[in-house]
Amino acid sequence: MGVVINHSVINKIQEEGKNNLAKNMLLKELASLRLENKEKDLIAKNLMQQLAEIRLNLIEKEGN
Repeated sequence: MGVVINHSVINKIQEEGKNNLAKNMLLKELASLRLENKEKDLIAKNLMQQLAEIRLNLIEKEGN
């Protein structure tokens, strides 16, 4: 005696598989965007630090 699987059950399983794939793709994209954001934040932080150093140098030069 064979196992009978309802066609709607097969469709639901396939749909869940597609949803899981889409979810995983979105999670990967989100992780990638977060990484890009962290990189941009680091660049901005470094630029602000350099700007602060330049300002200090200018203040020191004006004082001399």
